Formats: sequence, structure tokens, C-alpha cells
Amino acid sequence: MIDPNSLNLGKGHKLVVTKGMFQKEISKFVSEVYFNQANFQFNQSLNNLIIDIINEDKILACHSTVFTIYNAEQQCQLTARLIKSNPKLPFFKSFGSKDFQYTEVYEFARYASTKKLSFIYTLRLFQNMLSHIPDNAVIVACIDSDLYDKFCRLGFPFDKISEPIFYLGSLTVPVNAKVKNIEDWLNKHKRICSQ
Repeated sequence: MIDPNSLNLGKGHKLVVTKGMFQKEISKFVSEVYFNQANFQFNQSLNNLIIDIINEDKILACHSTVFTIYNAEQQCQLTARLIKSNPKLPFFKSFGSKDFQYTEVYEFARYASTKKLSFIYTLRLFQNMLSHIPDNAVIVACIDSDLYDKFCRLGFPFDKISEPIFYLGSLTVPVNAKVKNIEDWLNKHKRICSQ
């Protein structure tokens, strides 16, 4: 099923939201972005990484909402996946099941962006993503340490849960954040997010 949610972001960019649907081209985009990062290291070929991510994404599709930003040429520039809590969350597989005091847990996963796109688009994606999550929920994520540092410099309300591990090619930090805290942060920084 395709969620008809499409939002014009200006400058030829469009955010498209799809729900419950496997998208091979998005899995391939994510794999290629990860594999070609200068600071990422893999013990497998790009083709094997693509196969692994495709297989996992097929399993997660029914629990997922995918947010993708395309440029005017309809090329994917940024994507992220929001996965509703279930036993197959990549976060739980990598870091174990944490004792969250929330009934609603969502994972922010498969974040991948071309270097050509401003970080402001990531914040715009987050704004839209929150409209798909209950206010009393918590978000968990496995974030590349460089991206985590960028979020920390901005004062984004991620809490580090445990020590980083090597996951999907980079040192990855396990984090969580209350949806309400992210909404408050985005509201406080509306000027940045609306550029």
C-alpha cells in the first residue's frame, strides 16, 4: 500500500512517504551510500551488502514507513525508515532488547543521504516522520558516530544508551529519544527547519 503523502519541499525537492511496501531501489540506494562512505568499512562486497539489506528490508516492510526525498530529476537524495516495534527490529538484534518504559517504540533506521543534500532536509524529514508516531512513543536508533556527533552539536535530544559497536560499516551509537522531546526541539528550531 502506498501512502499518498507527498510534500513539496521547495528547490525541486519532494518528500514521498510509503507505508508497508518493499522498495528494492531504496534498499540499493542505502547499501550504496553506506558502502561508499569514506569512513565506513565492510568485510563483504557491495553486492552481498545489497542482498543482505534487501532481505532484511523485505521482512521489515510490513512494519515500516519509508521517507524519501527526491530531487527535481526524481533521483533519491535522502531516505530513512521508521519501523514500528516488533521483535525483528534491527536495533534489538544489534543491541539487545532494552527495558524501555514505553509501550510504543519505533526505530529510526536506514538513514542514508547523498553529500549534495543539506542537513536541513534531514530535519524536515524528522518533522514529517513525527506525524506518523504517537506523542507518547520513544524512538530508538543505531546512528553512525559522525552523525551522532552532528546531532549532539545541535543539541538534539538523543540519549546514548550504551557503548558504540561496529555495525553496518561504521562505529554506531545506540540512542533513544522521546517523541515529545524531539517535537519540542524541532519547535524551538523552526527557523532552521523551514529554510
